[in-house]
Amino acid sequence: MTRFNTPEALVSTVAQGRLKLGIDQTALIREFISARAGRITRVEVLGGKFLYAIRIYFSEENYNLCPTDVCQTTDGVELVRKTCPVETAKNSLRVEAYTPPPEIIQAVERVRKILVEVK
Repeated sequence: MTRFNTPEALVSTVAQGRLKLGIDQTALIREFISARAGRITRVEVLGGKFLYAIRIYFSEENYNLCPTDVCQTTDGVELVRKTCPVETAKNSLRVEAYTPPPEIIQAVERVRKILVEVK
């Protein structure tokens, strides 16, 4: 993941041939929105029910938060992800257990149910 602070920075990187899209040549462009209090809350469900939640605190430099629990390829090669939850202590990230309010848990469970129904 690469962060560009301006459209011009993206254009310049592409023009210089420095943009790497990966093996499938897919690009996903997202708008960066600063997180409140420098943290995100990750809520996990299993079987449609709330399992756990964590808060991950980060800085502008390490905003690319690993979306998986295990930051390895299928052949066991470690990926270079300085914000992988497994590596948080090494990268000065703070992770803490968190229990969201009941209405957040219910909303996450509803979203999960809707996604299953859509499939």
